[in-house]
Amino acid sequence: MWNRYLLSAGLLAIILIMSNCTSDSGSPGPQPETSTAPKNPPMDTGANGVNNNTNDQSVSGNQSYSLKSAMSSMMNEMKGVQLTDNFDADFANLMALHHQGAIAMSQLELDGGKDSTMKNMAAKIKNTQQQQVNELKRFINNTQSTGNRQGKGVLQQTMNGMNSNIDTLQVGNNLDSSFATIMKAHHKQGIEMAKQQLANGENPELKKLAQTIISDSQNEINQFDRWMKSK
Repeated sequence: MWNRYLLSAGLLAIILIMSNCTSDSGSPGPQPETSTAPKNPPMDTGANGVNNNTNDQSVSGNQSYSLKSAMSSMMNEMKGVQLTDNFDADFANLMALHHQGAIAMSQLELDGGKDSTMKNMAAKIKNTQQQQVNELKRFINNTQSTGNRQGKGVLQQTMNGMNSNIDTLQVGNNLDSSFATIMKAHHKQGIEMAKQQLANGENPELKKLAQTIISDSQNEINQFDRWMKSK
């Protein structure tokens, strides 16, 4: 009996001592873990953003839709140009941006296309239109405005028509076919702008370039038509 009493008293003393130590230490109890997971990165609105990225694959992982995104981005760039009513200068600025849209779409085809004919056409378009962009930029940088206001407003009307046509373009899951469809529409836009330059422009170099654009674009449209009929 006496031994059991001593054992119980001893256990009670140990419990009291441990309780006092915890209280006296003042240390806080267990704290919830703090997450070290990184925050989600901000949405990319720069070179990799949906509206600016010609390689956007955000729509069903399908590059065909990126072609249409590239067309829309091109039109947004063109709409941002402050027209001066100097036809030669306005044509050069707008056509340079229009060509850059074709270059971006051609790169998409080169990156993801399967058909050798379409990839060869994409390589040719990219190379030719880059050379013409360089010509247009040299004109923009080195040629003073002539004050030519002939054809005032026709380029704006042409752009308005381009913008409305983008929504009607149909793309599918096949990048090669989508490239042919959209590039045909793009070339038709370029032909219309070049015809306006022939009718209203004054600079002989730009008029010669406009004629080349018409000829090249029409030949490539015919090639696209033949390819599409063969499929």
